[in-house]
Amino acid sequence: MPKAPKLSTKTAGLVPIVPTPFNDDGSLALGDVPRLVDFYEQCGVVALTVLGKNGEPEKLSDEETSLVTREFVRYAKDRLPVIIGISGGFAKTVERAKAVMDAGAQAVMIRPMNGLKADDAIIQFFERYTERTQGKVPICVQDDPKTNNITLSVDAWCQVSKLEPVIMLKLEPTPTLPKLSRIVDAQNVGDARKVSILPSFNGMHLPQLLARGASGAMAGFAFIDALVEVYDLYTSGEIERAEKLHDAMMPIMRYKREFPLVLRKEILRRRGILTSNHVRYPGTRIEARDLAEFDLILKRLNRSFSDLGFAPVGDTRLLSVA
Repeated sequence: MPKAPKLSTKTAGLVPIVPTPFNDDGSLALGDVPRLVDFYEQCGVVALTVLGKNGEPEKLSDEETSLVTREFVRYAKDRLPVIIGISGGFAKTVERAKAVMDAGAQAVMIRPMNGLKADDAIIQFFERYTERTQGKVPICVQDDPKTNNITLSVDAWCQVSKLEPVIMLKLEPTPTLPKLSRIVDAQNVGDARKVSILPSFNGMHLPQLLARGASGAMAGFAFIDALVEVYDLYTSGEIERAEKLHDAMMPIMRYKREFPLVLRKEILRRRGILTSNHVRYPGTRIEARDLAEFDLILKRLNRSFSDLGFAPVGDTRLLSVA
């Protein structure tokens, strides 16, 4: 069997933030892992990110973290490369980097450690991390000021990007588009090294991101197959078709922002991938009134998909089951 493609600075396409599956009682539903891997492979993604922010990593014990890492890497082996989110204190991320790479992951995703503010401190964090891991651990840098209140300036990124293990940037500040343009401009004049740039926000601005030079997106959206189709259409020159398909998903993308994790899990449950939509505490619950609204939006989305000639992966009849 051929090996999974190797992640690199040229990686392009859609990379989902994989949910951590739970049963209704909150225990790990590791039996869902094979279905998740199969599903994402069928959707045409280029890699998986496990234990990203939407994977609820802070709600797992150390033992559960190891279990989830090993299970995803085991089932994705020779099929999809896996990136593991390991952000935290400096010593712990160094320790975890070795563990996840030994388990078979291809890269780690880390954001600057809490408390760092000045550019010099942020640059030094990644320099020391590279030294401590002997430059052997490929890095996806996570620029997520909403989570750690740290601003990765474009000047700081230019320096960080030149570290050899840095192959990818997950970009998710608000707003994203202007910063993306400044980073691409810095790459084009040689101030920053060219790496894969994968903005987040569930692919909400995917056509605009691609127009500004993004490599794709790292998204937690449950219709990742539709985002893959948008990417494929756009990059093959069928921009109007790509934008029409993307526009059709706007109502459900907006509604998902009201229920960030649970609605995504509910969609995947209806698609036959997850056992439960359970989100560990603290997390938003979804109630009957919410589901009734969601059903109407989902019916509109199904009609739009049909009108646009797009067929989601799997049995679409499951999407209408409450």
